[in-house]
Amino acid sequence: MTAPNMRIEAVLIASLALLSYAHPRQLTVDLGYEKYTGLYNDSTDLNIWKGIRYAAPPIGHLRFSAPTGPEYTGQTVRADTFGSACLQTLAAGGNIPAWPPLGAEEDQDCLFLNVYAPRGAIKLPVYVWIHGGGYGQADGSYDLSEFINANGNEFLAVSMNYRLGAFGFLSSEDVKTEGALNAGLLDQRLSLEWIQKNIHLFGGDKSRVTIHGVSAGGGSVMLQSMANGGTDGDKLFDKGMASSPYLPRHYNYDDDFPTSLYKQFVTLSGCDGDFDRLSCLRSQDVDTLQEANINVTNAAAYGTWAFAPVTDGSFIQNSPSRQLLDERAVNGNHMWSSHNADEGPLFVPRNITTEKALVGFLRTSFPRFDDNDIASVLETYPISAYGTDTTNPRFATAGDSGPTAVDVSPFAIGNQQRADAIYAEVTFQCPSYWIATGYTGNPAKSSYLFTYTSPPALHGSDITGYLGPSTATQSAEFVRAWQTMWGAYIATGSPNIPNEVANNSDSDVLSNWPRWGDNLMVNFNQTGGTATTADAGFGLGEIAVKVEPGLKNAFREVDARTWEGGRGTRCDFWRQMAPKVPM
Repeated sequence: MTAPNMRIEAVLIASLALLSYAHPRQLTVDLGYEKYTGLYNDSTDLNIWKGIRYAAPPIGHLRFSAPTGPEYTGQTVRADTFGSACLQTLAAGGNIPAWPPLGAEEDQDCLFLNVYAPRGAIKLPVYVWIHGGGYGQADGSYDLSEFINANGNEFLAVSMNYRLGAFGFLSSEDVKTEGALNAGLLDQRLSLEWIQKNIHLFGGDKSRVTIHGVSAGGGSVMLQSMANGGTDGDKLFDKGMASSPYLPRHYNYDDDFPTSLYKQFVTLSGCDGDFDRLSCLRSQDVDTLQEANINVTNAAAYGTWAFAPVTDGSFIQNSPSRQLLDERAVNGNHMWSSHNADEGPLFVPRNITTEKALVGFLRTSFPRFDDNDIASVLETYPISAYGTDTTNPRFATAGDSGPTAVDVSPFAIGNQQRADAIYAEVTFQCPSYWIATGYTGNPAKSSYLFTYTSPPALHGSDITGYLGPSTATQSAEFVRAWQTMWGAYIATGSPNIPNEVANNSDSDVLSNWPRWGDNLMVNFNQTGGTATTADAGFGLGEIAVKVEPGLKNAFREVDARTWEGGRGTRCDFWRQMAPKVPM
């Protein structure tokens, strides 16, 4: 990124006002505690500030504590590089690499955010990106420029880091008494408070904030919508977007499982013999703690991260299933949730070929389930005649006709697909239904839901469709419609776009989105195209896909309850089982 060329001709003909906002000095923003000098990118026409500190370093006595505001230094900081990423742990089993690559080295001093603002921005809507990564990995360095440009530079964007793993989600009675539970969520909240206080300095409108994330980022949106019992209203954000909202097993902070993780972490950190364990952890060197963090996670179930949000009784007051479905107590005014067709394969062991192996997977995934519960799961996810023959072709299901995703997909068939489908629905797909439901029943609120089914619709594969860069399986027309819907929602709270923008589609549903409440959602797919095969990555092998030329948009309204052979009924089952899952 380079500063704009200030040619003599421009100086002679430009107005003084135009000169002033193009001048590098106008990129220096005084936040009271520090000044930050950003850079202008002439290829995107964006002013960009990277590595803005929004909290004091979470070290020493602030380790495992709620974040506090930055300390005053009065310094001017060159904001041209990302701040340190928070300390990372990969999922147990190692099948899920950090993607995209981290923007900076890891460090415990990591509470930084980034701002992308159109040149000359004045009271523009604000899009806030909360990264995913299972609450254990990734950072806020995803380049949001393409997404902003695709919408005519009509909003600005903010991304942030938050504490991960044990540093962000260590849970026990000790932590509640002497520190802060859900510290990573509190980091996110402090960044939202920072936006309310400071975003006007960058040209943003604090009353029009949209928070969005994928996976754990989507789960974070869900939990921020539940924060403080849903009594915050819209003081921090007006709109939410929860893509594939990640809902791992959600315990009370003092349940046996999170407490056992805490004890393992304390022991591996060399603090088990100390009377004041949390003080010992705060004084321990960070390398020792990070090694313990990694080792506890590596011992977790395949495809999971050990440390995750919990019900803490204050910030998160109830389980998601109860608060969203029974209480419908949520913050903000609008919610747009979604899920992908094949959310499960990245997180499920790839050796489940028999029902016996499936039962073993279920016992590991749901340790509170008894034999009757396991039998109920198997009954809810029956294997069809098609799935019993594992030599049959694998393919993407139609969703509302023919074989269903219960036992066939492009990635698996039979018992392996049953495991994939169970994991997908309990962890991502049903939560996407539930968060949308949380915004129903109140005429002042609204919600929408869609499913992304264009192969390969793996977990996370939707990101390139709206944030970019797009893949060969996502046509330019498809991406244009998707990014424009995102921009419309950020601006208005409605994803409706003109039919001509959604061109090449047989349906006009995108100009008249169904609100959630009548079990209606929109299916995002494509038809036509040129058949080929592609390596799905992650050890999943090759699958059949369609690429240009010939791809045609296929957006249509569908019944979410009957989708894939009755997903709504299966989500009702998980709602009943929620206390034992727990979720």
